[in-house]
Amino acid sequence: MALECDTVQTTLRTYIVTVSLLLGPSALSVATSLVRDPRGSGVRLGALKYSLSKELGSRGLPFVLALAVGGGQCLQILWEIWKEQPKPSKSYVPNPPRFSYSLALLQNALRGSIQALDSKFTAYQKVFAMNAMASWAAAAILLHRRGQSYASSAPPSGTKSFTVDLTLWLLVHALDALVQSRLLSWKNKAAPRHTNAPMGDAHTRDPASERQLNHDMAISATLSKERIKFNAYFDGFLFWASSARIMWCFFYEPQRLPRSYVKWIGRLARVDWRLLELLRAVRQGNWSYIRGSDQHKIASSLASDLGYPTSWGNPKLLPACGGQTANTVWAALGVSGRDGVGGLPCQLVHGRAAAWLGLNDSCVANAIFRAAYALIEAFAIYLPVYFTPLLLTRPRSILSPDCFLPRITSAIRSAAFLSAFISSYWFTVCMTRTLVLARLLPDISHDTWDGPYGCAFSGALVCGTSILIESAKRRSDMALYVLPKGLRASIPNSWIKSPAANLVERATFTLSIATLLTTAAHSPDALRGLAGWIAAFIINGPKITFWRKGKQSTIGRVEKDVEQSPNVRRK
Repeated sequence: MALECDTVQTTLRTYIVTVSLLLGPSALSVATSLVRDPRGSGVRLGALKYSLSKELGSRGLPFVLALAVGGGQCLQILWEIWKEQPKPSKSYVPNPPRFSYSLALLQNALRGSIQALDSKFTAYQKVFAMNAMASWAAAAILLHRRGQSYASSAPPSGTKSFTVDLTLWLLVHALDALVQSRLLSWKNKAAPRHTNAPMGDAHTRDPASERQLNHDMAISATLSKERIKFNAYFDGFLFWASSARIMWCFFYEPQRLPRSYVKWIGRLARVDWRLLELLRAVRQGNWSYIRGSDQHKIASSLASDLGYPTSWGNPKLLPACGGQTANTVWAALGVSGRDGVGGLPCQLVHGRAAAWLGLNDSCVANAIFRAAYALIEAFAIYLPVYFTPLLLTRPRSILSPDCFLPRITSAIRSAAFLSAFISSYWFTVCMTRTLVLARLLPDISHDTWDGPYGCAFSGALVCGTSILIESAKRRSDMALYVLPKGLRASIPNSWIKSPAANLVERATFTLSIATLLTTAAHSPDALRGLAGWIAAFIINGPKITFWRKGKQSTIGRVEKDVEQSPNVRRK
């Protein structure tokens, strides 16, 4: 009976947390917009009502995930019940009813199969199989919903998808759980490898046992540090690769990214939309410094709005390459700061970042001021992130230096990361097209430097290295956040609508959820990021303590690992 109650509670918590994460941001956005502009309340409330009716139904995401979690646990309970069923008596019943006889045969065959398979599979494999069967049914419901959305008259815009983003998120966290499980298993195997002496408590251990325990604790501490170090650099690499793809798509294929994400990047980067159109025109061959362009009004209007002559935005008048020829053109156009290089003047690229000091032509000043603007804005973003949990759980402790100083330091560190991310992108663009590469190779046309694999590509490769500013834990959070978006930006939209994608996505969804649920049951420490929090809440409910004070020390955790290891013999 206790197992059935736990299953019901787990299923309800899954439904509740999914509804909160799915509809909470939408409800908050609607409430905020109503406060700012009450005139559009009808449309916004209608959209919220539509979302509620769609997601709270039998084909909504909360029901689907609750089916996967609760269904897997129900199958595990049924497996245990059938496994413990005794063999039927062999008493003879003359002329039994055909239906009862067939049912008895089916029950005996099912019982025999379960009892035979139970001895062949490990506990992990059995739990994984049960979760996979329930997840397969959940995936069928979810993909049927996506098929209906694609068959509707209104095709989805951009990369908005009912299932692909979720499937990639689950895939990334499932792969991370497998990697972390392997690292933890290596640590647990290596730490007590040489522990053969019997161990009691601290007062009864002999000197040899004490030395052995200290040795095992040192090994475990070393392995823990190595695991943290590996995760820090591997997470940094994943973030770098994902952010490079995301930033390149932001400039050239924004339809591959979520619309809200594109708006957020554009707001922080403070880039004029006409520069984006210009870069895309260069990529498509509609803008060329060599052949000229009929779309020069884009850059000409930008020059006019910034207070410069419209000729500065006409590719027919701008030098395609560097050298002395470019200097002659710049002297005729009245452009300063571009001696020896061609292309669009830096004043148009920099915009108004340093205009109030008259340093529009300075690439260094542009990077510095953009870094300062980004630092202030990022600090305003991260300050609530670090202090809101504290205000909700322990508001009185906010004035304590032990609580306040670490959080304010972390907020500044995260803001510095985002500031470095943005400013390094801008400065790398200038290093490529103005300061270094274009000067070293003046014969290469700016159709290349301003092309899809020129300055924008260089900036995308460099900006992700700013993740090294963040702490190891924050690197993992950031990597797990951007990696699904980077993968989604790499998948063609045409393939997603193909028949093969349906089967691949269903298998990925099934295996990913089964992996996460099985890992949560057998190795919860291997779950990181949002997946770890969700798993802890679903399993423990109100007992979740990830924000509580009093973290266990490293030595305490190591001693606990050694003491609880099955290879350590005790008195």
